[in-house]
Amino acid sequence: MNRECDRLHRGVRRAARTARGAMILESTVALVILGAAVISVSHLSVVLVAQQRSCLQRQLARQEAANLMERLHALPFADLTEDRVQSLAPSPTTQRGLASLQHAVTVEDAGGMPRGRRIVVEVRWTNPAGRPAGPIRLTAWRYSPEQQP
Repeated sequence: MNRECDRLHRGVRRAARTARGAMILESTVALVILGAAVISVSHLSVVLVAQQRSCLQRQLARQEAANLMERLHALPFADLTEDRVQSLAPSPTTQRGLASLQHAVTVEDAGGMPRGRRIVVEVRWTNPAGRPAGPIRLTAWRYSPEQQP
């Protein structure tokens, strides 16, 4: 009887050691999975911040192009010449927000009647990686007030 108890007792101890080993293995696997999840989430957050910055820069460039176009439409038709529009500078806020900000404004005679001009505003900048971002381009037509119906 005593031998049977010893055998049972040894079996219980062996099972306890095996269970402890399995618990350590399960804990290690759980930690590896948790670590992979944390790394994935941190990478995702970095990508999201970069995307948000890119969207904000694009929005700022769009606003600058719209502001330049409004300033051009506020000029009298006679002052709407290539020389005059080159003197317009981007706003200081936009210059701080966009690296390497460049803007180009072209004014062309539209030809025909009524007499008009085609105005193109283009804003370019570089992204944080130093690569040029896609330009924002606005086009408008302005007609001489004397020849409008």
